[in-house]
Amino acid sequence: FMPPVANPPSKQPLLTMLKQARAYGLGLLLATQNPVDLDYKGLSNTGTWFIGRLQTERDKLRVLEGMESLANAGMNRAELDRAISMLDKRVFLLHNVHERAPVVFHTRWAMSYLAGPLTRQQIKQLMADRRTEAPPDSADSAASADRSARGAAGASSKHAGATSSATIPPVLPPDIDQRFLPVRRRGGIEYYPFAYGSARVTYVDTRKGLSHEDTVSLVAPIVDGTPVSWDNATTIAYGPQDLDKKPEAGATFADLPDAAATASTIKTWSKDFEDELYRTRRYDLFAYSDLKLYSEPGERERDFRIRIADALRSQRDDEVEKLRDKFEKKLERAEERIRKAEQKVDREEDQAEASKTQNYLNVGTTILSSLLGRKRLSRTTISKATTAMRGVSRSQKEERDVERALEDLEAREAELEALTAELEEAVETLKDSYDPDAVELDTTTLKPRRTDIDVKLVTIAWAPMRDGEPAWD
Repeated sequence: FMPPVANPPSKQPLLTMLKQARAYGLGLLLATQNPVDLDYKGLSNTGTWFIGRLQTERDKLRVLEGMESLANAGMNRAELDRAISMLDKRVFLLHNVHERAPVVFHTRWAMSYLAGPLTRQQIKQLMADRRTEAPPDSADSAASADRSARGAAGASSKHAGATSSATIPPVLPPDIDQRFLPVRRRGGIEYYPFAYGSARVTYVDTRKGLSHEDTVSLVAPIVDGTPVSWDNATTIAYGPQDLDKKPEAGATFADLPDAAATASTIKTWSKDFEDELYRTRRYDLFAYSDLKLYSEPGERERDFRIRIADALRSQRDDEVEKLRDKFEKKLERAEERIRKAEQKVDREEDQAEASKTQNYLNVGTTILSSLLGRKRLSRTTISKATTAMRGVSRSQKEERDVERALEDLEAREAELEALTAELEEAVETLKDSYDPDAVELDTTTLKPRRTDIDVKLVTIAWAPMRDGEPAWD
């Protein structure tokens, strides 16, 4: 499903889920007896690990590659290698990204007796204490009324009159479509007039490719002798489709100033409403400029940081892979030089051994010839002795060649070790540069253009009150 080399159709979706699904509360479980068969980028994006006894060295190396980030969690690679190598049967190493260090634990036997489906009698027993409870009163849910709207309603009642004997709404011109806010607390209702405006506002930043659409509904108190001020308006959650076209039966109505009951007044309100939205409406989004990431409308900072961490982790994995590819050729060249140096050592040792053996033979032959020959000393004997001495000198040269070959091999091995250390240091430095905990968020503000404000309705809306408190929420 997720091999290290091939790319089956299942691989990319799984890698994407490992990088992004946690931001949406979705977990993913990977289980394998051979970690070497999994892509290390998938392993490195896994937050919780249960590592059991590994059969091969390759499996252990693949696990170590995927868990290199543990170096920042209180355990370096050597300690982790040693801990995994010491695992016995039914012993596991647990690593959780939220913990400071891995933990070794033993499994234990557990037995669970699971009951079958609940019977009708069991359901009856379980629900006995709930069947006697009365259903919640829907009127009680209105206790969380809009505080600022209450203040606006209070201002309206003070200037428009706290009581009214009118039991029907005033008759308005046919081109004024007056509405009524829904009543949530019935009984003793008195309506007060408000200017109501609702528009669809699109917040746009074309340069960054960001946009957000929202419906804004405001109510502003209508006070006799004072123009409607949208500056002091209150935001409510009722769109035009949520308003009633008929009042609550038996309700009374406060006075409506005559100046408000004209089409020209409504037109002025509409223009002022649009101007108010253009001047004051803004929508803020979290931003991370380094990756040009922006939060979604309504997205919490925590969720946005999770997305940033996923993006950083993905970019870090790509950069680490590029870095490994860059060092791979250097490592291959260093390993090839070591291989050639080893071959040279073997060759020089073979030559030195052969030269030493031949030298022993020459010396032995010369000595025997001198002792057993008829003549104690002859030109031939002297020549053989000279040749034997030259062999000794050549043998010593061969031994020095072996020493030089060994020194060259050690230098090549040290070069490979230094290159490997340089790679590990570069990887750690790269990982530190992608630390999600060090991310500093900015804020980008979206604002509407005039053409992005679509006014849906501006009219007179009657707000229900009961005992001086809003009867709507």
